[in-house]
Amino acid sequence: MLKVVNYSIAFSISWLCGVIFTYFINLYWAFKPEEIISFKRRFSKYLMVYILSFVINLVLLYCGVELLDFNPFYCQFFLIPIIVCLNFIGIRYWVMK
Repeated sequence: MLKVVNYSIAFSISWLCGVIFTYFINLYWAFKPEEIISFKRRFSKYLMVYILSFVINLVLLYCGVELLDFNPFYCQFFLIPIIVCLNFIGIRYWVMK
């Protein structure tokens, strides 16, 4: 397997792109919140949910790869459902309520 960048850097870059993209998809398509609040306030709450999930994901990824010697690709693959659930709960019930 070709190793171009460290798994932490790759994860961080993909996370940032995902946060920006999903904010607008969630706001205008998925949740369509009734409450009108400022972009700055809603995006900062959204970012807090994603930063928390980022830290949890990175810690679990590190544990899986460095401590349990799992392949980074497969480890992240199995973490995705956990992180998706955390993000959904945070966004649905706190950010876009």
